[in-house]
Amino acid sequence: MLTYKIHALDRAIAFQIIEQSPEVSKIMKTRVWNEACLVSNGWTIKQSNCPAIDVNNRIIFLRGSDSSKDLRIDRIWDLSSDSYRDSIINQVDSALKEFLVFCQNSMFQTSKPCDFAIFLVEIRG
Repeated sequence: MLTYKIHALDRAIAFQIIEQSPEVSKIMKTRVWNEACLVSNGWTIKQSNCPAIDVNNRIIFLRGSDSSKDLRIDRIWDLSSDSYRDSIINQVDSALKEFLVFCQNSMFQTSKPCDFAIFLVEIRG
């Protein structure tokens, strides 16, 4: 399960992962090449020491090695316009949804039964 909030501000974005299940981290370590998942819209999903969005390199960082930063709120500012901000929000939403489908499919491909659920929380200005 992965639950996150993404909030639109004036030419800015606030992003926070509320919950990330251990299954997501396990899939990142065992089923994803080089611990990075490239999705169809060109964004890459990776784990890092804390959640973040790198707009320039099109990378979404999930929770990772530093649990003290798990609830960190990443802020992206100085975006050129609100329409560009909205485009980034839509791209991030799409990338995370595709990644979660990949995670769900990976869970079902294991020999053990699982109760993996996908929950996305989107909060927009």
